[in-house]
Parts: sequence; structure tokens; C-alpha cells
Amino acid sequence: MRTTGVVTMKTLVLVVLLAVAEVSTGRQPKAFAANLALGRPYTVSISADATYPDEGHRELTDGKKGIVSYLDRAWSGYHVSAGQTMDIVVDLGQVKAIDSVTIDMLLHPAAGIMQPMYVAAGVSQDNKSWALWGVLYPPALAPGQSATPQRVTYTLPASARERVAARYVRVHLPLEISLFIDEVEVNGADGGDGASSQASSSLAQLPPWPQGDQFDLAPIGPYRTPGKATGGVRDIILLPLYPPLPWDMQQLLPYITFGKPAAEQAVSDNPEEPGWEPQDWFFDTVLFAPVAAAPSGRLFHSAGSPAAVFEDWLWLLNTYFAADGPLASLEKSTAWAGRRLDDAGHKVKVLLALPSPSPKQSEFWSGIEKDPQAKQYFESKGLAVSANRFSGTLQERRTVLEWMIDEILRRWHQAGFHQLELAGFYWFEEEVSDKADDRALVKQVAQMIHARGSLFFWIPYFRASGSTAWREWGFDAAMLQPNYYFMPRDQVPPLGSPPEQRLARLRQAAMLARRYEMGIEIEFDASVIGDAEMRQRLYEYLEAGDQYGYMREAVLGYYQNVNDLAQMARMAGGPGRRVYEDLYRFVRGQSVSWGLSGRVLSRSGEPVAGARVQFGEVATHSDESGRFVLSGLLGDQGTVAVSAPSGQAAFVPLVREAAPPVLDVSVEQLPEKPLLDPAALAPGQDSTRWPGLQILGCPAEVISEGQSEPVTVNRELKLTLGQSPFPFGSVSFDLPEGSKEQDWSNWQALAIDLRWEKVPASPVALTVTIRDNDGNAYARTLPVMPEDPVQQSLLVPLADAATGRFATAIPGNEEGEGVNLKQIARVTVAVPQVDGQEEVLYLGKWYLIGSAGTAPAS
Repeated sequence: MRTTGVVTMKTLVLVVLLAVAEVSTGRQPKAFAANLALGRPYTVSISADATYPDEGHRELTDGKKGIVSYLDRAWSGYHVSAGQTMDIVVDLGQVKAIDSVTIDMLLHPAAGIMQPMYVAAGVSQDNKSWALWGVLYPPALAPGQSATPQRVTYTLPASARERVAARYVRVHLPLEISLFIDEVEVNGADGGDGASSQASSSLAQLPPWPQGDQFDLAPIGPYRTPGKATGGVRDIILLPLYPPLPWDMQQLLPYITFGKPAAEQAVSDNPEEPGWEPQDWFFDTVLFAPVAAAPSGRLFHSAGSPAAVFEDWLWLLNTYFAADGPLASLEKSTAWAGRRLDDAGHKVKVLLALPSPSPKQSEFWSGIEKDPQAKQYFESKGLAVSANRFSGTLQERRTVLEWMIDEILRRWHQAGFHQLELAGFYWFEEEVSDKADDRALVKQVAQMIHARGSLFFWIPYFRASGSTAWREWGFDAAMLQPNYYFMPRDQVPPLGSPPEQRLARLRQAAMLARRYEMGIEIEFDASVIGDAEMRQRLYEYLEAGDQYGYMREAVLGYYQNVNDLAQMARMAGGPGRRVYEDLYRFVRGQSVSWGLSGRVLSRSGEPVAGARVQFGEVATHSDESGRFVLSGLLGDQGTVAVSAPSGQAAFVPLVREAAPPVLDVSVEQLPEKPLLDPAALAPGQDSTRWPGLQILGCPAEVISEGQSEPVTVNRELKLTLGQSPFPFGSVSFDLPEGSKEQDWSNWQALAIDLRWEKVPASPVALTVTIRDNDGNAYARTLPVMPEDPVQQSLLVPLADAATGRFATAIPGNEEGEGVNLKQIARVTVAVPQVDGQEEVLYLGKWYLIGSAGTAPAS
């Protein structure tokens, strides 16, 4: 319920306790302007939280404002779980001459009630075509400001402009945890129907609303940039201390240098010759940190149970500085690489992790007798060092960390490394809790580190407690984890969705990082090798880094599980090796997004219009001149497929480009076959990066059942998604009864025509399964995109089916296995059930596709 006008003594006390100076951002509305939004209807793109509702859907324009406390129900609360952005659209009833729009909000970061990263306002006369009225970027909060509640008022446009004539006013806000709003006001002339004549600026004079709500991130603020303040640290590779894995030269070299496995004849049993050919330096900084648990099974996270004890801390310290440990191996590896790269003076920067002693671990001193000097040190500090005498006070925890810091520095100095530079310490915890002792501990640790001339680094998880106040805790740099790579699949738009949908989390992370001057962490693991979805997510981190600027501007961390990237580096080829190469390009500031362009032509050289060209999940159509451009391609997404309309035969000359405009390819330059030939690439283009790329075009043959004339198989089979009582609906093409096998080894792809009754609202994934006579199966999940024309094709390259490449996991289809193309027995198309969505799909002809001149299989 709303608060009434009666101010009770209890309310008065609350106001006195919470009242602070109100903050107004942007210009003040003209004094004579009326609130044209008062009592007017509006729409909101997401619903308010049930605890802080927008009762009757009228509270944002009722003229009533709340007190400076989230306890007042006058505030309507909107939470991030409801959506990433929100739009409020006010209908003024008729075209008015409007001057500005103001929005009143509550700011109380300690309670999770945040200021928006930006506020955008738009105006329209028909609620369809929008003009951008203004964008405002509130300044980041000063340290210590997060605990105090305050009212903020944002006015747009921020600078004085002429009045504009509009009926609809739009306020666009990105959500960050929670936004609390009590009023939206539109200020202008309330002169009835003739008011619009008072407007001296038309909507046509304003810029259009940005496509996909993609506002510029740069004005929000800078990232945490590499430089003197970060000790020159730029690209940090995280290497966990995992006891079964020795961080030796063989494991470390692919991280500190970019290169390739040495030729077989150069490999020997000599451990000083690790079978690696370095070509350039790679990551400039290595972060060594424990995995979550010590070998004892106790956890280094202070909130974990059972928590680590002193014996585990001593293990970590001894592991760092073991004679054959990671630091000694890194020193040797850097010297070895420096000799081969003719750069003997090169140094690799090092960060070492500091865990936090758990206040709940009463037996923390277990194992103290293994280090008598440490025991003497703690006793000299007045601590009772016995198994059950650790009470977890701030003083105890601080003293343990001071000993750890000093012992690391002592041992580092004693080691006398020449190729390594200790850049600083890393806080192992991924949040700073709200507990006073935890916050005080981090601040005191930062002071100790700075007093010793070193730096302090942190990588909090997405929306971690205390992450936006990293400066307040004393960190020199903090890198935000987007955690996009680890999001459940049902929370990520499917492959083939518009890029702005797929990149939404990464864009939001980039906004947060800019807002609070943080860096970003790139996240991946070995699943990128065999899982197209996870590989695409990694490439989206890299594409977002290029698009949103953190590739060039920010301190970056790179999370990889144990030694996944080193394993990929030593692969002979395939997706894993390409990931390694593209990460190197990214670290060097080079875009990993690329494109293809070309023309679809008939055999006689005439242009073919309307041909569908697809690479992975990106598709386009040729224009009247046969031209096409596929841009924004990431990674190794699959095979180029070209479907010419009406069965027209077509050749497709391709040009691979970093960022294409269309390049002309004359008829004389056509390859003899529609397979991509490196010789057909434009001069100077890299023809080795995508050695598996192939172009599949017409002609195609309808699958024969062994008769002299081709026949139509499984024509117009109707599948209705969402109505099957089973999780999958499927339709199968069985080879003729009595046919022992069918040889597809001379063909290049299986294609299946399909047609939607209407264009689907979102991509639908279909799984094609090919089985051979021995029971082997190859499955490939292919997204079908919601686009015109509704006539499309599924395409499975048979070379992939034979090797198991890009396989979808199904029972009996283990990774790396394929099918015998000489003995194909059955093909199945499985259609997943889609809740709440009814889409009608028709499957048409089934084809085997080959290059020009390829004869059908006998």
C-alpha cells in the first residue's frame, strides 16, 4: 500500500535517520513546464517485484514519491532476474510539445539497489518509430558511498534542447541487481491540442534509436587499463596447482610462448628439450593458485568445509618454491624460450595466490609443528598455537596472512630468479562478504602488501558481494568474471539467435567493468574441442572483447581448467588447435571475427539470385547479381552450404576476408569444382587457417533406392512441434528392405529439404542421425533459423560423419567415432518438443550432394 500524508513519529524518526542530500543528474526542467505524464497510462517491459509492486500499473505516474528508504512501498522494485533491460513507455494521449523527462530512483548499493549504468530516453509519435532524445551516464560511486541511501533524479536530455513534438516517451534502463523507481515525469507545455505547435524541433532532427538498444559503452567510463598502476600486467593466464600435474617445461611453454609442437625428429628424451618450437611470446603474466582443495581435501575457500588448516597453507607455500616446482620450471622455461626467440632478457610476471584463513576452522593450527620457525613467529605475536585454539579473530587471520606474505617474499628473494618478476599477490576469495571483519581483513592485507612495495589483484565472480567497491578494499586491479561460459544451456539463447541476444551477458559484463573501472576474465575449458555451443561461447568472449573494447583496453585474466590450453596447443589441428591460435591473435589485439564473400553463379557464369549461403549458424542470400557476404563468423563453425533456388546448378567462388566488403571474382577465376581451393583465394589471404573449409553446391541427386530412375523419398512428412507426448518426434528414412548397405563414400554431404508452414519465432534444433550396418551412429544437431524464405535445408558433411567430427552426444555415439560410409543403413531426423510453441514443419526430398562431375554412388 501507499504511504498516506500523515507523518507518524516513527516515520519522522526514520526520515531523520535516512535523510541525505538528494542527487540530481542532468539539467533541471523549465520552471513553467507542466508534468504531462501525471495520471497517464504507461507500459513497462518487465513486471515489478511482488514485494515492491506497481499496484494497478499506475504508481509511476501518480505524482506520489517515497521517502529515502527501501522500506517504503511507494517504490516499485525491478530485479535483474526479470530481464537484463527495462523500458517504460508513457502515452501522453496526443502529440505534445515536450521539454524533458525525469525519473526518480532510490540508490542504496549496500542493499543491492543500484544506479543504472546509463539512462536513455526516446520520443515517438506512433510508438513504432523512435528517435533518441538523450543518453545520460551517471558517474561511478565514490568509495564509501555504497552504504548510504539517497534519492537520485535523472533528467534527459541532459543539456538544453528545443522542445520536440511527440506523443510517446520512452525511458530505457539496463538492470543491475535491483532498480527502485517511484515516479516518471514528462515536462512540457500543457496547452491542449495546439501544444505541439510550440515545439520548434522535429523528431527527424534527432538521431534514430540505436538498433538492438546497442548504446555506446565508452562514455560509461574506462576499463582498468594496463600500465604503471598494474605493474605492467596485461594478460594473466590462470594456472591451478593440481598435484597430479607437474608444471614442467612441456606444460608451461605453450602459455608463455606461442608456437607449435616440434617436428617429430626434433623430439628427444632430454627433459631440457621439451618438443616445442616457440614463435613469439604469449601471456605476459602467470597466476599460480591452488585449486579449491588441498591434497588433504580441505578447502582453501574460507566459507568452505572442511576448511584448510596450517598444514595445507604450508603445502601451498612449499609447492610454490619446490626445487622442481612451478616457479623453478617457469624460470627455466622462460630462459629456454628467450634463447630461441633471441630475447634472453625477457621476464614473465608472476602473481601468487593468498587464501583467507577460515574463522570457522578452530583447528587451523593443525600441522604447525612441521614448521618450528612459523610456530615461534606466531607465538611471538601473542597467538595460542594449539590445535583447538584458533578462534578466527581479525587479529589472528591478519597475522597468518602477514606471515604468508613475508614468507613468500623471503623465499622469492632467496630463490634469486632472473627471468621472473613478482608482480603481486592475488586474493583467492571471489567475493568480499558483508561481514565487518572480512572487509577489514582485506583492507589490512592490501595495506601490508602495499607497504612491502607490491600490488594486489582480484577476480570476483559476476555480481559478487563487494566487487564494485574493489578500490575501497585496496586492490590495484580487479577483473570481473562474466560467468557466461558456465551458464546453463536453457539460460543462453540457442545457436543461430541474433548476436545481440547471444552477447547480452557479455555486454552487461563490459558495462559493469567500465562502470567500475575493472578488467574482464575470459573463461573456457576443454569442452570447446568437441562442443560447438561451448566453442561458440568462447569465441563470443573474444568477439565481445573486440566489439566492446576490452581486447585492447583492459587488464584481462584467462581461466582455463588445469592445463586445457596446453593440450590444445599440442594438437595437430582441429578446433582445439584453432582455439589456441585464435587466443594468441586476441592477446595480440587482432580480431578473430572474419568473413566470406563471393558470388553464386550458374555453370555458364550467369548470376544466381536468392541462393541461400550458410556457414555454421550464419546464413544469407545472394542478391540479383549473385553477390553474398557472410560476416561476423567466429571459430570453426562448420561447412559452407549453398542451396540454389529451383534446383539450379551453381558454382560459388569464395574470398576469405578479415572484415569483408564484397570482392569481385570474375567467371574466369572460377575453380573447376565448387570445392574451395586455396589457389582460388585472393592474393595475400591466409589459406591455411581453415584447411577444412569446403563449399558444397549443386548438382545434387535425390537419394536412389537402387532403381534406374531417382525417386522421391519421404516427401511432405508433417511434424507438429510441441504436441508430441514424447520428448522427441522423429521421422526416419530407411533404406529399402533387403538392401544390405548403401555406399555413400563418393558423396560429400547429405541434405534434407524442409519447409515451415510459417516462420518460427525462434531457432529450432533438429538432430540428424546416420547409422551404418554395424550399428555405429553419427548424430549432428543443426539449428534451423527463423528467417525467410521458409524453404531451407539441413546439411551434414559426410566427411564429418565418417570421422565423428562435431558429433552430438547420443547413446552409442561416443566422441570421436563415426560411421562407415560404405554401409549406410538408416537416417533419422529428430525434432525436439518445444513447450508452449507450435510450429509445423514439412520434410521434403533427401539428397546426396557431390561436386560437379561426381557420379552417383552405384
